[in-house]
Amino acid sequence: MKRFPYKLRISLWYTAFMVVILASTLSIIYAMSSSSLLNKTEESVTNAIAKAHDYIKYENGVLKYNDRIQSIDDTVTIVIYDKYGNTLYGVTPRQFPVDANFSNTFQSIQLPNQNRFVYKDLDVAVKGAPQNLIIRGIASYTNANTTLQSFLFASLIIGPIVILLAAYGGWRLMKRIFKPIEAVRTTAQEISDGNDLKLRIEAPSNNDELGKLVHTLNHMLQRLDDAFDRERQFTDDISHELRTPLTGMLLDVELMKLRSDKEDLETQTLIQRLYEQTQWMVTLVESMTQISHSIHIQSIETVFLKETIEAMPTLDLQKITLDIPDTQIIQTDTALFGRILTNLVNNSFQYGADRVDISTQRVRGTLHIKIKDNGDGMSEETLSQIWNRFYQGDKARHDSKSSGLGLSFVKMAVDALGWEIQVASELGTSTTFTLIIKD
Repeated sequence: MKRFPYKLRISLWYTAFMVVILASTLSIIYAMSSSSLLNKTEESVTNAIAKAHDYIKYENGVLKYNDRIQSIDDTVTIVIYDKYGNTLYGVTPRQFPVDANFSNTFQSIQLPNQNRFVYKDLDVAVKGAPQNLIIRGIASYTNANTTLQSFLFASLIIGPIVILLAAYGGWRLMKRIFKPIEAVRTTAQEISDGNDLKLRIEAPSNNDELGKLVHTLNHMLQRLDDAFDRERQFTDDISHELRTPLTGMLLDVELMKLRSDKEDLETQTLIQRLYEQTQWMVTLVESMTQISHSIHIQSIETVFLKETIEAMPTLDLQKITLDIPDTQIIQTDTALFGRILTNLVNNSFQYGADRVDISTQRVRGTLHIKIKDNGDGMSEETLSQIWNRFYQGDKARHDSKSSGLGLSFVKMAVDALGWEIQVASELGTSTTFTLIIKD
């Protein structure tokens, strides 16, 4: 399963954390507010009942009720009963059950329509009255809870907006935090793609952990660059030292061929073998010199692919089949492309092929140039090492005069052109090299 980038994962964790915090906070606020509201409602009922008692008088054999009873608290309804449950004063709220049992402790009534009432009764004695009275205080908890419900509803609307803003802010923050790391990755990718060890990663202004990492990477790149420079210099020195004596040897062998007795076939054979080996060593030294340096593009031009291949003097077109449209064009350094194609075709012939097919195919915005042979093919072990310098695979299966530098040069040249190259092979059947050119 593909893992998400760290930026996205951290942003998702941050957003999930914000959701949990916001949901927990709203739940706690709602629970505490609901409990506090219920306590406040009960307190209002208790206070209203106590004050109502002060507004009841018994004079001349009649109970008198002050009109201020109903204005004690707008949220509490006061109803007065005799000890038999008959209503003496006040009217119960609509929907409140008139047959609710009397209780000196708070009771709660939940109606089917979601309305909720809380009430409490107080048995009081009025001075001079022949019997005690029951004062009932009734309050609608639903009405009192309306504001809290509105707050909760508004929170459910505003909450997602806050979470989205927090997620966006977290994503921007992660991008800012990872920006230096992305710069390190991009520069490292440029160094890898371009094989340019001269590039350096720009160090942050502060000397934090990332700054120390960049400093370490730059130091490593410098050491690698120095090592490659020493390798190139060593190769140049060796090539230079070998080129002069080998050239002299080649001239001497040519003179020996001219002066040798043509009737002495054994001597002629030995001299010819010596000449071929010396020529091969000269070619090897020249290849070492070329491959020790970075490949430079001389000029990029637009050319017809089929026409360009047919004009290459280094290819034996009698053994090559071209399946390329006449109108197919590419942009390339013609000389460098010629050397790439020549090396790939020669590699096929070295591995037992007698025919090579070159064709083109368009795949998702790219042009694929396929070089397929009918040779001996290569094993998986060989395929994993063919781009290495001097690697020649099974020497018994190909031309012993191969230097092992051809495919290494091809890889460097393809990278220099900004192309890609892939290889597929079936042992004993065929090998296909594919040059991939982006439009």
